[in-house]
Amino acid sequence: WIWMCPMVGIGYKHLNRKSKKVDYLSDAVLPFYILNQPVMILIAFYAVHWNIDMFSKFMIISAGSLVITMGLYELIKNIEPVRWILGTPPKESVSKLTRIVRRKTKPAKPLQEPAKV
Repeated sequence: WIWMCPMVGIGYKHLNRKSKKVDYLSDAVLPFYILNQPVMILIAFYAVHWNIDMFSKFMIISAGSLVITMGLYELIKNIEPVRWILGTPPKESVSKLTRIVRRKTKPAKPLQEPAKV
């Protein structure tokens, strides 16, 4: 688990700002998570019967599920009912909400120590 500490630090340093990539990946997380397992199971159902070594099967299942899941997400990300089913907000509301939150939020004040009596 110790390898997770540097990964969290790297993520905090490089992903803690606004960018198109971070916004895209943030929107894709839940649909990717939901779509990945059925795709992986479907590929594995057929791949386990092939007469090849285990590492090749693992690579085929992993790479195939990644590519197919990404392709499925790209196909369905603009269909509003599917976005709702997969748990992503409608595109219009995301941009409106982001503008409202940015306009209304104020920077946090630093914590102050309680007064001593």
